[in-house]
Amino acid sequence: MLSVLLLIVGVHLVQATDLNDVALLYDSSHLQNSDINFKKIAEYYGLRCKGIDLLTSSLNDSLLRDENGNYLKAVGINANTLESGLLDSTELKVLSDAIAFGGVHLLVSEV
Repeated sequence: MLSVLLLIVGVHLVQATDLNDVALLYDSSHLQNSDINFKKIAEYYGLRCKGIDLLTSSLNDSLLRDENGNYLKAVGINANTLESGLLDSTELKVLSDAIAFGGVHLLVSEV
């Protein structure tokens, strides 16, 4: 019994930093319902969602990685945002490489 108690106390002393699990690529000037829903659903399932506003940020490889340098599990983007031209060919290549080589899953909503 005492060893179990010590184990529980030990767990509370060591706290890990939560890492981002998924990312949402969005356009802050045209926020879509699916953008809001993606973030809310991720948080409901206990996932941390990194919001990346494509209007103010250029997409690069480091934005698709967590704080430990691992690729995020998934990226969500609305089809209208994807087709809006906010992602140039270099940024699309970064996203494509993350999917092909990093195991990132892409969810395109409102197709």
